[in-house]
Amino acid sequence: MQNSKKLSVIIVNYRSEGYLKRCIASIYNQASQNETEIIVVNNDEKEELDNISKEFPEINIVNLRKNVGFGAANNIGVKKAQSSHLLFLNPDTEIIKIDIAEVTRKMDDDPTAGIIGVKIIDAGGGLQEWAVGFSEVNLLDLIRNNVGLAKKFMSAGESAKEIFWVSGAAFFMPKKLFWEVGGFDEKYFLYYEDVDLCKAVRKAGKKIRHMPEVVVKHIGGGSHADEARQKADFYVSQEYYFQKHFGPVQAKLVKILRKIFV
Repeated sequence: MQNSKKLSVIIVNYRSEGYLKRCIASIYNQASQNETEIIVVNNDEKEELDNISKEFPEINIVNLRKNVGFGAANNIGVKKAQSSHLLFLNPDTEIIKIDIAEVTRKMDDDPTAGIIGVKIIDAGGGLQEWAVGFSEVNLLDLIRNNVGLAKKFMSAGESAKEIFWVSGAAFFMPKKLFWEVGGFDEKYFLYYEDVDLCKAVRKAGKKIRHMPEVVVKHIGGGSHADEARQKADFYVSQEYYFQKHFGPVQAKLVKILRKIFV
């Protein structure tokens, strides 16, 4: 029997049960259960998500009993996915507007489409910073960021221009391509795994697209209460990214730049 699901939504939960309920409800406000499946990969051994499973018994909850990292948990979720189309979604997001048929059609009809990002707004309704990358992440890019020259927002009319990466808070991708590029690199515990995946997709000859017709609200910070740990995770991932793609010398230069600017 052929699978009827048009879209598999992968959500990784960690300390976000309060946000997760609203996230799931927002999906069902826009799409029916017949065309959409929701897979929640629970990275938090302290949250059983019993209330979620009672309210939404049709969703697939995978309890991992420990935090294996964002990328690794998403890879587990994709293995459970029935559809050939994926939506990766943070638990502290809410879908404001989506046409699933249109999104899946674009993925199917455009052979160059690798990843499709969306319009991400913040809690106040404004465009969220750093939701779209307009340049390669490299040393020059880091310097631009630190001196305030980097572009933070997607402006009107720019959806057709080249995009280098999109935020992992919400994006679409064909499942076949996801595995062809190796999925998320599980050496990233948190941060930079989205940039790394986009880079792998571009290396495979595909494009990073932007679809502003899909609107997602990102509350932000739902799974990270410890600011010091958050920074530590970010810096570890940043150094690994530069080590992986540019070698040990640039990875060391990243540390030096951090001492200058931070």
